[in-house]
Amino acid sequence: MEKTGAGIGTQHRPDLFIDVMRPVSSVVAAGATVMNLSQKTQVPKNSNDVSAAFTAEGASITESDIDIDVLTLEPKLLAGRSSYSRAVLSLVTPEIENLVRRNLQLQVANGIDSAALTGSGSGANPIGISNTANIQTFATASGNTIISFPTLLVVSSVSPIKCVLKNVLNYNFSA
Repeated sequence: MEKTGAGIGTQHRPDLFIDVMRPVSSVVAAGATVMNLSQKTQVPKNSNDVSAAFTAEGASITESDIDIDVLTLEPKLLAGRSSYSRAVLSLVTPEIENLVRRNLQLQVANGIDSAALTGSGSGANPIGISNTANIQTFATASGNTIISFPTLLVVSSVSPIKCVLKNVLNYNFSA
């Protein structure tokens, strides 16, 4: 305890540390694949699936072809750096290293979310899903983020894999 002014002490309580509020990471939690790349990597991609339909007996069956393209992935670096003074070290106890490490991990997770969802694709930034060409979108009425389950079924039937609900990250379902 330190004495300050007229005999009033100051007690340092690093065990009551108050951290800043951060959004919770959601992209990886939702099941996105994170790859540890050290070089450009090419992955085969199905860009046009085959189709099937009921036909009458003896009628001709429509032929459809599968198209296989190549998706080229490039490694991207998301990094952070932090330092602290001896004065901070004395205030926060030796746990400062864990605190800084945790904060950097949270910032990296939120950076991945931001890049995956809205990345511009310029410079060293990856391109996010909202800026990727040829992805079908469904704009909710006047920016409303509440969508009914039947509407979601209709939207997802348009293209189950490529459908992105614009401006909707947390789905609230109502019957």
